[in-house]
Amino acid sequence: MGDRVRVKGSVKDPHFSWRGVRPLDSRGIFTDIEPNRDAPEDDMVVRVDFPEERKWKGLYSEIERVPGCGFEVGDKVQIKSSVLEPSRGWGNVTGSSIGRVLKIEGEEGKEELTIDFPECSNWVGLAKELEIPVKLKKGDAVQVRKTVKTPKLGWKGVSHGRVGELIKMPSDSDTENIVQVRFPNTNEPWSCLLEELELGKSGMRGLGLLGHPGLGMRVGNGLGMMEQLQAMNAEHLEMMKQLMDD
Repeated sequence: MGDRVRVKGSVKDPHFSWRGVRPLDSRGIFTDIEPNRDAPEDDMVVRVDFPEERKWKGLYSEIERVPGCGFEVGDKVQIKSSVLEPSRGWGNVTGSSIGRVLKIEGEEGKEELTIDFPECSNWVGLAKELEIPVKLKKGDAVQVRKTVKTPKLGWKGVSHGRVGELIKMPSDSDTENIVQVRFPNTNEPWSCLLEELELGKSGMRGLGLLGHPGLGMRVGNGLGMMEQLQAMNAEHLEMMKQLMDD
């Protein structure tokens, strides 16, 4: 996903609303930019997945990147779906494993995190290889995470890159987090573990991917989104507005 962000402390009342999000304290994942003519001139509407509010709507000028590596001791994390082989290896950890941060060490930009995973305590990896799990909900467009080699309940005709609708969430008594996904042109729903899924490409909001040659940016790829946006000059902003108007 994208960079870890928070609402600036100087924001008294967001342009849209708080919806339970708190300045500085709430930290979420920057997921998208979308066309919206409600934004003031020279600003952009963004979407952030906060624990308190998924798809929170705000202005780019109202948010900032969380300092440091973006993680804190106690955070729940998982290995990014785009990381096919962690720098320190998998150990007994899998692409669906979720653990808690025990320790953060190293210089800025090269931080190493010690994680307590159910399958491996004291697992060590680079901060840039990790992300905060996105909370999925019923109705989301989802796909199997690339790092999941074989789902625990089997593929049964499903494959990586195939997008379906999450139609059933785990019950309170389900200790394995089993969910059901309905894929197009199939009669029966497919069952898997919730942690084996991620938002599918069709689940991206608004513009999704911006491939304009003048921008050189792909929204949603998790590669320094905030830095790329901050590097935009007035000409780039104007180009983005033209894209939104088309």
